[in-house]
Amino acid sequence: MLVVLPVFLLRADWVRIIGMKLVGARLLKRNRHRIATRVDEFASALASTMTLRHAGYCVVITLASYTIFFLQCGLCATALGFSVPMMDLVLLMAVTNLVGFLPLAPSNLGTREACLGWFLSRLAQPQPLEVGIAWGLLQFLVLFVGGSLIGFICWQLSPLGLKEVMKDLKCED
Repeated sequence: MLVVLPVFLLRADWVRIIGMKLVGARLLKRNRHRIATRVDEFASALASTMTLRHAGYCVVITLASYTIFFLQCGLCATALGFSVPMMDLVLLMAVTNLVGFLPLAPSNLGTREACLGWFLSRLAQPQPLEVGIAWGLLQFLVLFVGGSLIGFICWQLSPLGLKEVMKDLKCED
């Protein structure tokens, strides 16, 4: 679905058809006109902006960002003195991020460490629970805190004030 769904979004006429099918649902009867208007606006904006070239660009950027993410996770493991095969790392991080959607703790703290501790103990070269916890916390530092620091530096180099944002928002309305 994750591969096929964006292909449907490349075609504005398909978006209109799917949207109009939703408008016909009984559950949405009261808001039929408003939803139909929004579907048409979305499809029109999509037709004017989303091209195959733009989608290809998005795919390349996404692949590059996930490559960097998995390299960072692998480097965190190496820094703690163990290694995880790349396929295991990809699957482990995918499941860990999926479990992170559970609203148990801010920034996924705790759920990530529990998942990593549990999965690391079941690898071909099992690691103790402490290593999973340390790995999760190191990832938090590298990915969240490190990313926040990079964003803070960028903001200092090119600040954006609230007045500018509000002015831009008023111009778009």
